[in-house]
Amino acid sequence: MDASASSASESASEFQAAPEPELPRTDTGLRILYTIVFSIILNLAGGLLTLLVAIQLILALITRETPHARLKQFAELTTRYCVLIVRYVTFTDDEPPFPFSDFPEKSPEA
Repeated sequence: MDASASSASESASEFQAAPEPELPRTDTGLRILYTIVFSIILNLAGGLLTLLVAIQLILALITRETPHARLKQFAELTTRYCVLIVRYVTFTDDEPPFPFSDFPEKSPEA
């Protein structure tokens, strides 16, 4: 019984990460403000992507062709920007997205 209890406590300690250092209050307040602003931008960009999808579907139904290359490029860049915002607001990435860093570039295959 002691061996299984010891093994369980060892496996539980594997999942405990070292505590991260505390952020100064000014940094935390700025992060909260940026998170709110970027959350609003993300909602607007999501609405823009929804509109773009509707336009692409309508054009595909009318023309029976794949969407225009510029529409696809715009959708790709907007999607990349949304991913950067999500990574920032979920604390996955500490660098705030555009306009505080470079706008995402188009992928080589697009």
